[in-house]
Amino acid sequence: MKNKFTLIMALATATLFVACGGSGDTNTASAPVNSLDPTGTAMSSDQLSTVPSSASQGSEDLIDYRDGNTYRTVTIGPMTWMAENLRYETNGSFCPGEKYEYDSRYGCYYTHSAAVSSCPVGWHLSTKAEWETLFAIAGGGEVAANALKSTSGWAVGAAGTDDYGFSALPSGSYYNIDSRFRDTPRWASYWTSIEESSGKTYVARIDDDVGISSITRDTTYNFTQVKNTYHWGFPVRCVKN
Repeated sequence: MKNKFTLIMALATATLFVACGGSGDTNTASAPVNSLDPTGTAMSSDQLSTVPSSASQGSEDLIDYRDGNTYRTVTIGPMTWMAENLRYETNGSFCPGEKYEYDSRYGCYYTHSAAVSSCPVGWHLSTKAEWETLFAIAGGGEVAANALKSTSGWAVGAAGTDDYGFSALPSGSYYNIDSRFRDTPRWASYWTSIEESSGKTYVARIDDDVGISSITRDTTYNFTQVKNTYHWGFPVRCVKN
């Protein structure tokens, strides 16, 4: 009887040991692991706190097979954007070269009629609604402007933090009546597509002085009617379909 009792106790002890060991394995497996940035490098807790949760800067590059240009892209909220200005040369574009000398980072400037068909296959000219969504995700107004602007290239004191990797540059505009570039390094302005039956064309703008992000039909530039927009060139940011 004593031997039988000893055997039962030994079996019970072994069972308890296995159970505890299994519990320990489960705790080890569920321990937090290092998060990775888009390059695969472990990020510290401080770095994690500075990366907006709605942005993914690890998006694949866009290769434009029409001319071989490659662009960084960034996913912000539900949209994937080009993180650089379009550099595709077409009728109605004003691009870096011998005739037009300016910062090549600004990409090409397009009349509106050229802009609406300038994006590569699978992408489209950003819409007014898409810009409004982008500005809202980034915090609106001054907050969005600061978060979307590049960290260099702006006038002194006007650079942004580029939290989302969008890297908006102060490209200004091009006026083809006198073949002159204007408002650099003051504004980042981009064409939007036509969205209203009235034919009104909107421009997305980020200013340098107070850092406001907005959608505008600037009366100074006479954007109210499409027929006037062939005088003006603005950069383009495409959005993935």
